[in-house]
Amino acid sequence: VQELAKFGETAQAAIKKETDQKKQKVLQDKYQKEFQTKRAAMAKAYETKLIEIDKNISNVINTQAKAKGYDLVLANGAVLMGGNDITDEIAKQVK
Repeated sequence: VQELAKFGETAQAAIKKETDQKKQKVLQDKYQKEFQTKRAAMAKAYETKLIEIDKNISNVINTQAKAKGYDLVLANGAVLMGGNDITDEIAKQVK
């Protein structure tokens, strides 16, 4: 995000330096497209990372559930009372 912010500042400075209105518009369009490309790449990388993290957490939960002989694992908020809370164990293994 900081990289995108810096790119935006650099682009704005370059556009402000240009005195010709037509050249300013060309520069603005160029930087806009480049910004969109960079933002899309960053969003894709973020999404890929989130999927990787989710898969890792799911694998740890599956391993822990099998080791303890659990047939069912529910999210903490879905259980009103009872059961065994393995949240702390999972959190330690995920780190």
